[in-house]
Amino acid sequence: MGWGNIYKRRMKVCTVAFLIYLDYKALQQREKWTNKTKTDALWENAHKRNAKRLLSLIVELEGLWVKLGQYLSTRADVLPEAYICLLKQLQDSLPPRPLEEFGNLDDHLYYRFVHFVYFIDFVYVLSVSVENTRTVAKNLGCDTKCDDNTRADRVDVLIPEVIQSTEKVLISEFMDGIRINDIKALEEFGVDKQKVAEEITRAYAHQIYVDGFFNGDPHPGNSLVSKELPYRPILLDFGLTKKLSSSFKKALAKMFLASTEGDHVALLSAFAEIGLKLRLDIPEQAMEVTSVLFRSTTPAKESHDWLGWFYFPNDRSPILFRLSSTMNVRIVYQEIMRPFAESVLQGNISRGPVENDHWVYDTPAHSNVEAKLRQLLVELGNNNKILGVQVCAYKDGEVIIDTAAGVLGRYDPRPVQPDSLFPVFSATKGITAGMLHWLVDTGKLNLKEDVANIWPEFGSFGKHNIKVHHVLNHTSGLHNAVADLIENPLLISDWEECLNRVALSEPETEPGQEQLYHYLTFGWICGGIIEVQLPTIQNNF
Repeated sequence: MGWGNIYKRRMKVCTVAFLIYLDYKALQQREKWTNKTKTDALWENAHKRNAKRLLSLIVELEGLWVKLGQYLSTRADVLPEAYICLLKQLQDSLPPRPLEEFGNLDDHLYYRFVHFVYFIDFVYVLSVSVENTRTVAKNLGCDTKCDDNTRADRVDVLIPEVIQSTEKVLISEFMDGIRINDIKALEEFGVDKQKVAEEITRAYAHQIYVDGFFNGDPHPGNSLVSKELPYRPILLDFGLTKKLSSSFKKALAKMFLASTEGDHVALLSAFAEIGLKLRLDIPEQAMEVTSVLFRSTTPAKESHDWLGWFYFPNDRSPILFRLSSTMNVRIVYQEIMRPFAESVLQGNISRGPVENDHWVYDTPAHSNVEAKLRQLLVELGNNNKILGVQVCAYKDGEVIIDTAAGVLGRYDPRPVQPDSLFPVFSATKGITAGMLHWLVDTGKLNLKEDVANIWPEFGSFGKHNIKVHHVLNHTSGLHNAVADLIENPLLISDWEECLNRVALSEPETEPGQEQLYHYLTFGWICGGIIEVQLPTIQNNF
């Protein structure tokens, strides 16, 4: 490339850069005399104009400039959405260049342009930080006092008020605070670290699930704790605040709730819905929310980010979940985030028989037994014992029961019909539980018998009072006896190891108390009892 062409390329770069600069400077002046309701549209149009100018320049110059465009197209955390939408066209269109051009192109100009782009971004971020800060403060209700302090979805945090802003400087209220990772100072002030960490988690859950407008950079430097009672969290720096669509919020909430309830079908459905949006709809919106809820802080394992969110291994927990280790506290994130996720799906949450006249599918009853069964199903539904059910029974070759009731899922209000298809994921739990009932019905097992009398190894570590009926009605107190197997899923195929872990587990609550159903624990306890009873079962066949 001759010097004439080199200078010509430099002039094109400088010209486009100057036009972009003048465009934004003119917009900043115009913004002062424009109604605030119209400024967002003005900025959006300016981003589209200048993104087209940048794209045209890159396509014309080719070479290293295309690589720059490809890189910038992945930086949704830096550039406005209009730039990302246009520049991502370059992700699969890098044209070949002659080898002799390497090194004598316009590398130094390239780096100057990078600095210029970041300067433009700084001006843009500074201009929107003011509105972002005020919007988040309003969404979280930081300027008002919540009357009901017992609400699970309340948020009690502080956000500094913006006092004054110019195109170069942002002046905000000074709040004297303690860094959340300064454990010594927090303890000296007597700060309840548990409460602070939970409040910060609530704030991010509210931003993501309720508002769909959140800070995508939740590192320790963006959070403080006030030095005055009641030691409230202080949230800072909303320059990287992003917005989520309503549909993406709902899909995210479905995935979160399905994972906490062990609803694998709903979980897979939500995964598919989110995956489709990531590919076709809003990849730039999703990047920051995945960093808050999903992204690993260990770069080498980024291919497992989504699994890491569910499994919580210590070496690759997502950024927000690192808050507990930073403050040296233990937080049950599922319980804190649940009310916020549920609030997104209020219109989709299933209603029981009290509020749904058609909870039992409207078909003629085949017998008096079926009529009584339907009454029982209504009672169970009103007591939140079942979501959906299908029951079919034959006697002497004739149908005496063919009833469907309820809905397909807690967040799927579609009614269950006689021909609805249900998954048979891990049907072995139903089979083993059925075999226990069969042993009871045949007199080989007593519901009130201690499991330790049947399975001696099970009686260790305070489990000697757990009875067979505690296992079958999910009140054994063993919520997560083998939950740690999730860290190494291959161990699930090791029968002896799983039974050994159940035998060595400790109850989390006293037997007889209501507990959350844990699908792994239930199956293995039933399986252990069945294994001990195998000689009895074999003698009856």
